[in-house]
Amino acid sequence: MQQEYDVVIGGDPDRDTIDLAILDTVTGGVRAHLAQSADGTGYARIPAWARRPAPGRRIWALEGTGSFAGGLSDVLAQAGEDVTEVGSLKRARAARRTITSTRSAWHAVRLHANIRAVPEPARSRRPRSSPAKTPDEVEALIVRLRIDNPRWGARTLHTKLVQAGLENPPVVSTVHRVLKRHGLVNLQSLRKPQQWKRFERIAPNDLWQIDGTQVALGDGSKAWIVDLIDDHARYAIGATAVRRFTVQAAWSAMETAVTEHGAPRQLISDNGLQFTSRKGQKPVYFQDRLAALGVKQL
Repeated sequence: MQQEYDVVIGGDPDRDTIDLAILDTVTGGVRAHLAQSADGTGYARIPAWARRPAPGRRIWALEGTGSFAGGLSDVLAQAGEDVTEVGSLKRARAARRTITSTRSAWHAVRLHANIRAVPEPARSRRPRSSPAKTPDEVEALIVRLRIDNPRWGARTLHTKLVQAGLENPPVVSTVHRVLKRHGLVNLQSLRKPQQWKRFERIAPNDLWQIDGTQVALGDGSKAWIVDLIDDHARYAIGATAVRRFTVQAAWSAMETAVTEHGAPRQLISDNGLQFTSRKGQKPVYFQDRLAALGVKQL
């Protein structure tokens, strides 16, 4: 191998990225390393990247030219590069038990070179034809729709193809793979889960909540339950049943709760006319009584 090639460029692919390392066949040292996205845009950049640190005779040793490394293998073949399929680097690492904690491409290629010589360049193991492959015109349509409508994801594009009357439109997962293959999917970085804040006050009687709920009685008639809850402890300050939910009924329930538990610092309610007046009008009876107690209505 040293007589035929100056460097070996090893590739350790997975679904989203491919790690590449350029190894000098004489010294075994690493000339350069690259972690590139496994999509059409990333593959197109790799040949140019390799030319500067590896201007001489080079061979690409890739695992999985029929699967994860298939796209890169085709790009390299079109560029006139020598490509060879190597055995499972992951199994080789496990067999030697020397670098099982790392997935670095240069370690994998160095280990592979120690196990057996790199074979002669081989053709791609991808099948010559694929009956289930998405037709080129459909793939081109998906790409054009995405470029014209950048906010459309795979699901929306699938729906648009169905609405257009396309016969046997590709499923959502296939549409996503087409977008990814053409570099039209932006991989979002992992974000920390949102930290939710509990909605509660730090002490009892700091904030009460009041509302009315209509219920149906056994005889078919309607009634209202005026509920009051302490925001801190979620304690039911009061629950008063009335036939009609009026401003007087609302204040009666509030007054009873204040008598039993003391007045809160603040009170929150909806914009029902039992609790608050319309904009520009004078305060209702409930508001006047709250102000007299020094309770702030939110």
